[in-house]
Amino acid sequence: MLVKVVRGNRASGMRSFALYAFKDASAAEQVHEGLLREALEALEGRGDYPVRRYYTCTSCGYTFAGIDGPAVCPVCGAPGEKILERL
Repeated sequence: MLVKVVRGNRASGMRSFALYAFKDASAAEQVHEGLLREALEALEGRGDYPVRRYYTCTSCGYTFAGIDGPAVCPVCGAPGEKILERL
């Protein structure tokens, strides 16, 4: 259903919320895949998994590691108050 909406809006020259949502979700899932692969490799004994802080944007779901959360989400542009620290 959403794919039809995106295609229809793209054909008419309009940008849709669905298109932005798909792009944000895709970027977030690419990061999640990398984090899970890193954890799996450590679990299987192929390396260490460092303890670090993780942050998630509550607007798009983008998750990243770092010392401090960013002032703005690098994927969707949400302000820092939408980015929460996760354990």
